[in-house]
Amino acid sequence: MRGFQDVNRELVTCHVISEDTRPGAKDQKLRPAFTNGRLAFHTDLGDILTLFNMGVSISGGKTMIASASQIYNVLAASRPDLLQELGEKWVFSNSMDYHTDGTPLVLNSSGDRLVFQYSRLPITGFRNTGSNPTMPPVSSRRLEAMTMVEEIAWENAFPLPCELGDIAFINNLCLMHARTPFDLDADGIPLPSARHLVKLMLRDPEMAWDLPQALDWQVERVYGPNREGGGRKEKWHLTIHDEKMPDGRMWAGSGSLSNG
Repeated sequence: MRGFQDVNRELVTCHVISEDTRPGAKDQKLRPAFTNGRLAFHTDLGDILTLFNMGVSISGGKTMIASASQIYNVLAASRPDLLQELGEKWVFSNSMDYHTDGTPLVLNSSGDRLVFQYSRLPITGFRNTGSNPTMPPVSSRRLEAMTMVEEIAWENAFPLPCELGDIAFINNLCLMHARTPFDLDADGIPLPSARHLVKLMLRDPEMAWDLPQALDWQVERVYGPNREGGGRKEKWHLTIHDEKMPDGRMWAGSGSLSNG
């Protein structure tokens, strides 16, 4: 199954490119994934994150992977209080829309599997895009927990190969991913870049993990029907030129469900 990647629940493809050097980029509400900057560790919405390298950067731009089990073990040994906090319900904002009941970030699945669903973006916002003002305030303990998760993830991360044409299949339920900054000049100013990933969020109904009930809303939102009567209609944008907004701007994740 292919997961929806936009708030309208139609697109199953997402072209990840940088819009940092496009005219008016500073005024657009870009998500960090669509810039040249570093991407914090996170998971997206869905089971299997699939990344196809259609273009590579001149420098940087490595996709980094960190094991949720490793993060869990480090926290359990050093800060069990923060680990307990991650197991409580967190309310997330995503494109000014969020699951009001809240979802634990660390959950147990059947078969003694650890599920880690996490992103700091919906809570902290990015650049000129803040978090949803209707969300409950974030406690200092939760901010500390997010900082610890980020530090532990980078300390234990490793880069994926990123040659042209490579395809990566990542278990998004137990592996977090991030990105190093890429194609910047000596002053850290973004340069035009050929880096181009095509993202899919896949699910195998026969081999899918038996997820806890707290994630039912996520499974329904990403993989459920979007038509009356239980049907699904998918939009495939095979090139970036298919993803223009009505005003002519490139789509580049505007309205995306991505957590990065």
